[in-house]
Amino acid sequence: MQGFYPAGTGALINNEKTMKLAHPFIDPPKGGWEKVDKKLGRKTTQNRVEVTPIHLWTRDSPFNQIFFNPYYCKPMYGMHKENVAGPIISNFMTKFKEEYGDIMTKMTGKPKEVLDNYWYLFGMFDSFISDIYDGRDMKKAIENGIDLQKFNRTAFEFAQNDILNQFNGDKEEFFARWSMSVLWPEVIQWMENRIAADKAGEEDNYSQYKLPKFAFFSTHDVTVGSGLIVLNRAFGFKKYYTPFASDIFFELHRNKNGEYKVHVKYQSLTLGVVPFAEFKEKLEKQFMTLEEISEKCGFHPDPIFFHTGQTHYGGKH
Repeated sequence: MQGFYPAGTGALINNEKTMKLAHPFIDPPKGGWEKVDKKLGRKTTQNRVEVTPIHLWTRDSPFNQIFFNPYYCKPMYGMHKENVAGPIISNFMTKFKEEYGDIMTKMTGKPKEVLDNYWYLFGMFDSFISDIYDGRDMKKAIENGIDLQKFNRTAFEFAQNDILNQFNGDKEEFFARWSMSVLWPEVIQWMENRIAADKAGEEDNYSQYKLPKFAFFSTHDVTVGSGLIVLNRAFGFKKYYTPFASDIFFELHRNKNGEYKVHVKYQSLTLGVVPFAEFKEKLEKQFMTLEEISEKCGFHPDPIFFHTGQTHYGGKH
């Protein structure tokens, strides 16, 4: 969304209730917002960009909990433990503790053994990357001898491992397939609707939800990584790391002969061009049904809630 509305182009936030979304508080803290602004800054508001997460799936559905917390799926705990114990992540953690353990203890006052906790590292690196992007004051790190450029590379190495080898690192690549089984059947359905409209002589019809000219999903970087995993499984496309502001585009093209092809793009790269029939067939082989996911995760879905049509799994209607 920030790409559509760059900093400085949106309307100023002047509603007090809305402005509170800029901070992780429900009520003004003691001392009022000015004290908090001075400590945390309010750059998102100053630059007229505010990120507010919007989820299109109900929290009550375990099938759609992938968009809130994948660990609602019981096997995910075991997958996480196994993925972290793998050589890529475990070697990284050992090396990081040896190099930065003493510095981190000096900075935080915590014993360096906390660096053995994966989620402690996750929070630390995630905060560091966010602070770098936000331009926050990093004096404390510099004063303790941390080379910010080097540490930033280390933080992104962790993030890459986290996306490709922790969240999406299970042997069956179940996590990635689960994610795309919820998102991408709708993409295929839209393309089928577009092709049907063209054949019916409605080339200029882009009305209503079923015939969008452009559809936009905003997801976590982990979900983009899941998409790249599934594309690799389906078409052999190369797997890439997903830094901030990553995107996957599916463009439906029709040539002069009336043939439809899907151009699959990641960032500025064209991963491949696939005939629509092949695109649909190979992707659908990767999708899992509601029943398969429910059995794997131990969910007990309400049959009234779920729609399991030809290509659309899940979603509230």
